Amino acid sequence: MWDIVKIKFEKYPAQEKIAEKMMEVGISVRDGTLHSGDIRMPASSLALSIGVDRRVVLSTIETIMADDQLIEVFSNIAPICSFKAVAPHMKWGVLEILPEDVDQPGIMADVTRILASEGVSLRQVLADDPGIQKEPKAFFISEKPIPSKLLPKIKELDGVRGVAIY
Repeated sequence: MWDIVKIKFEKYPAQEKIAEKMMEVGISVRDGTLHSGDIRMPASSLALSIGVDRRVVLSTIETIMADDQLIEVFSNIAPICSFKAVAPHMKWGVLEILPEDVDQPGIMADVTRILASEGVSLRQVLADDPGIQKEPKAFFISEKPIPSKLLPKIKELDGVRGVAIY
């Protein structure tokens, strides 16, 4: 999906930067306005967070609205709730996986199998989009701490380059 979006904005690097941020945080365009879920947001808020003039954001919205493929993508994007940052404060576990190759199938399934074998029930699993993040990671969040004794098993999995628990 990001490849399609990137091509559409290749002549407009500032707009591409805005579109990338919109995809990263789940900001959609509906009826020519920005939305985070069902909350309408001003273009100036997005502009300020990226460090561009709000007119560039407005131009990005116009570009999106003028293209059927872009409007299909950006009218359907939604923000997601992530427990990654709050988990340590709740005494929950977070397992972070850095893959060797993001296109290798089965890494998340293998990690989940190891966690399940130790009775670790997952509350949330998140993965960065490799089209947007330079170093995409997967995060496994449980309502109890992840046993550190599982680290060696997980590190040995095919396709896992790095592991962290916090």
